[in-house]
Order: sequence, then structure tokens, then C-alpha cells
Amino acid sequence: MSPYRAFAIALPFSILFAACSSEPTSIPPESSQPVGRIAFLGSDSAGNPGINSVNTDGSDLKHVIEGITGNQHPILLAGPSWSPDWKQFVYSAEIEGHAEIFIANADGSGVIRLTNNSALDTAAAWSPDGSKIAFVSDRDLNMEIFVINVDGTDLVNITNNPTHDSWLFGFLNYPAWSPDSKQIAFTSDRDGNFEIYVMQADGSKVQRLTDSPENDAFMEWSPDGSKIVFETNRDGNFEVYVMNPDGSDQVNLTSNSANDFFGSWSPDSSSVLVETGCSPSFICDIAMVTIDDFELTLLAPHSANDIWPVWSPDGNFIALTSERDGNPEIYVINVDGSGLKRLTNNSAEDGRPVWVPAD
Repeated sequence: MSPYRAFAIALPFSILFAACSSEPTSIPPESSQPVGRIAFLGSDSAGNPGINSVNTDGSDLKHVIEGITGNQHPILLAGPSWSPDWKQFVYSAEIEGHAEIFIANADGSGVIRLTNNSALDTAAAWSPDGSKIAFVSDRDLNMEIFVINVDGTDLVNITNNPTHDSWLFGFLNYPAWSPDSKQIAFTSDRDGNFEIYVMQADGSKVQRLTDSPENDAFMEWSPDGSKIVFETNRDGNFEVYVMNPDGSDQVNLTSNSANDFFGSWSPDSSSVLVETGCSPSFICDIAMVTIDDFELTLLAPHSANDIWPVWSPDGNFIALTSERDGNPEIYVINVDGSGLKRLTNNSAEDGRPVWVPAD
């Protein structure tokens, strides 16, 4: 999935939606049914965002972390990013007037506060090996990337640069771990505009990957570690590009006159889901793009806004947020765009789905 566009300040949840192995191209047999649960951000009746989850058939909706009551976290800022065993997640919430990093069990129990200071701590990402959490903080008066052990020990500023190492147009870029947890990709304006860099997990060996006159950001490694996908406005509008981990072979995957944004990688790293054809008011369709031939296929196109597409773990289904029924709700479709099913149905706003595998 792409968790990497998150507001750095507490904004109304409605504004949040204005931003944005099986062969993944195969059509699931009619008897195939999605399994697992969908975790997502959803607003309560007062408009306070929280973390919820629901079965893939729409049953057993649960409030995991509520906006103002559960665990006394008044405003959810960013998350969740899941542990590799899917038993816990890390998130950011505003408490006592500032943003902090928390860990909770999958059901919302066992909340642990990892940070405690008067700065902004947010955009947390769990390392694939499960040992560390990287996050963004302005505690040193600019946006820096910090790494901390999952038990809250050994907090280290690994960028330690006087410029911003995670910021673009009011959004934070989450740090992007490589699949082997040895490297972290990040966005920085240390060379004048926002470009993508990679470093070792301890902050050493910083390497600049992109060099364009505009801004490159919102990067994510492929599951097999062979590619990095990112967003850029170097062509006059936002497009989705892919490159090798050393910055070579940068290719435009979407290439059209409208804005396009990254959604998520397929489990086998052969395709990506994107938000495509986005209007100036960010009304988008979702599409699948194959990496080898750059073929773009629209999935269940509609005049309403479809965003935040994510693959199921088996690559046969896609969860997404759509406003086709009047407000943002969670849906599931087959990988070919058929079989659209609505999972949530309420007057609140539901978005940023994450597919949690079945036990």
C-alpha cells in the first residue's frame, strides 16, 4: 500500500481525502472470496478520525482506536503502519497539544506511547524486520527522520541536516524502508528542491537518487526490492515514476496531462495501482500499471472520486476508497475491476484502507 501522504497538522478529515503469490493480472475464479480484514481510517459522528477494521464481506465492523474517546487520543494524525507479523500497528496522534508516536495491538489494546515531547512526531513506518520504527519529527526545528526501537529505546536522529527531510506542499513523506530493513529512502530539500535520497538504516552513506528541477517525493520500494516507485511533478503535473534502487532507469508509468498518484505495489512486484486522471479538485480513477510494458488499465471507472487502492495479500483483490455513493466509503473489487462490493455504509468518511491478512 501507499501510506506516505499524510498531513503534518490536524486538519478536518474531509480535507484528508482531497490529497491522495498469484498473478495480479489474473481474474479470480467465481468461487474465490477475499479473506482477512480491512483496517482503515474513519470518522466518528463528530468528525474525529479513528482507526477501524471490518471483515472483507463487510461484517464485524470494529472501532480500534477512536477519535476522541478510545485511549484518550483526541486527533489521529497519521497511521497505521503495521508490524510485519500484523499483530501490532504504529500511528501518530495529537495528545496534550502535540503529536506523539504510539503502538497498539491489532485490536486497539495495549497502547504504548513511544515518544513524549512538545514537538511534532508523526509519519511512523515499521521496519520489515520488526525491530525499529522510523518517523518524522520537527523537535530539532526542522523536519528530520528519527529511528527508535519498538520498545522506545535508542532514539536517534539519522538525517541530522538543517533543511527539511520530509515535507512537500503541506504533506509529510513517510520514511520508506527497503524490504531487507538495511536502507531507508526519504525526501529532502537539502539541495534546493525536494528530491529522493537513500541512506543506510543508521543514517550513513546518503545517496541522492533523483535530480530534477521540480519535486520528487512519496516513494515506496517494491516488495522484492528491485524498484522504487515515486511521484514527481517534473513534467508539469504529478506523474508516477519507477526507478532502480540506485536511481537509474527512471521511467514515467502514467504519462498523461492530468495528475496521477501512487497507490500500492502488487505482492509479486509486477504491477502498481495508481490514482489516475485526477482533476484539479482531485477526482480520480484507479488503474493498474504493469512494470514490464507500462500498460495502464482502468479499474471500475466512475465519475466520483476513487482513491487509495491497495492489493490483497494474494494479489486477487483490491480495496479502495470511493465516493460513488455520496461520501468516502471502503469497497473491494476483483483485480480485473469487476465484482465491486461496498464494505462500509455510514454518513462518516472512511479511507486509507490496509489489507490485513487472515490469521
